[in-house]
Amino acid sequence: MFGFKKKRKPLTKDDFKPVQGTYAHFSGLPVPGGTMCTLALTEAGLAISSLSGSFNLSIDKMVSIATKTDTEEQITKQYVSSAGGAIAGAIIAGVPGALIGGRAKEKEIKQTTYKNYMVVTYKKDATLEHLVFALKGTPMDAMPFVSNFGLLTLGRAKEITEL
Repeated sequence: MFGFKKKRKPLTKDDFKPVQGTYAHFSGLPVPGGTMCTLALTEAGLAISSLSGSFNLSIDKMVSIATKTDTEEQITKQYVSSAGGAIAGAIIAGVPGALIGGRAKEKEIKQTTYKNYMVVTYKKDATLEHLVFALKGTPMDAMPFVSNFGLLTLGRAKEITEL
């Protein structure tokens, strides 16, 4: 009302809430791709369970949780004929006009496919590794994990990895 905005208090680690979700494994674990995995983010870290086994990733080893979108364009060619062109050609020039007016023309159709992933980056020895899970819908499906991981790591010093 009246243009006054309620001030929000800054988020802290106390605002963290454990989150859980089920996603298809894409890469990073010793399980087949497409295996459904249940992920649970707690203060201790990330627990992953599937029919193939269970895995735990300590919060101390975790570097980030982010989303990634792959875009794939597919171009297909179709031949379309014009019924209106055939009728107009028939009116103007008879049967030869109908054949010319209704001839098939090549048309390109572009179709864009989006594939969304949740990527968990962690340190293993001195290298960075990734766990990748396919999202069923939009990147927003992973936001509870992304935002709550951010809360868990508030105030943590950013590490520099030499490449």
